[in-house]
Amino acid sequence: MPNEIFFGSSSKALDATRRVFGDTVSCVCETSHLGQGLADYCSQQQVTLTSVDSLADLDMLSLEGAELGVSCGFGLIFPEHFIARFPSGIMNIHYGKLPDIRGRHPIAWAFLRNDKTFSVSFHMVDDQIDVGRLAHQFDLLREPGDTPESVQARIEARLEPELAEAVTNLRAGNLTPLTRGQYYPSLATRYKSVVAADHSSDFLYNLVITQKAHGGVKIDDHLTTECVFLQADLDCSNYKIITCQDGIKLGIR
Repeated sequence: MPNEIFFGSSSKALDATRRVFGDTVSCVCETSHLGQGLADYCSQQQVTLTSVDSLADLDMLSLEGAELGVSCGFGLIFPEHFIARFPSGIMNIHYGKLPDIRGRHPIAWAFLRNDKTFSVSFHMVDDQIDVGRLAHQFDLLREPGDTPESVQARIEARLEPELAEAVTNLRAGNLTPLTRGQYYPSLATRYKSVVAADHSSDFLYNLVITQKAHGGVKIDDHLTTECVFLQADLDCSNYKIITCQDGIKLGIR
């Protein structure tokens, strides 16, 4: 029987969890987020994979022998009675700084806030979104050319040792209660089209970075996948020039 259960759709996070806890980890994934990469990983590594669609499906899971749950990017909010079925609780891996950035898409929101660092938080969950008790947190500096995808890759390269430290803190009782902080909504459809005069240059520059992998964003009705700050020696002939809320001009295309 499993000693730990992983909840999520990331094969990288699942792999890090198995490296910390061993081959007894099984995986539960939302059907709508189950991708071929995770399915292939579980098949190749002989990991038991269960798909769920609702909280009712969670209640039907057999958790015999399960000591701890580990979640990462799992969309269903665990109710208290489900968390209580794990003697050690459920630890969530949140790709953002808690309590500052709660909710979905924390990496993208860190870009939009123009943060200079990205954080990953390991916390023991309760029945609220991204609250509970903090077990561990680590930071990454923003690097030139970073995108949400490159930041996620750097995060996932460090998950194994950082998760191990979080578990050590859990077992030692070194947990810090989290305040509610700031909740940020999903970015799935929030900024599909914006007006340049309504936003700062930093915000628009970072918005284009976060939306490029999703087909871009419309700025002043111009579909944009590239954005630059204008320089004296920059050839602007291939760019549409926009003026931002702060008066700074950007080139977009």
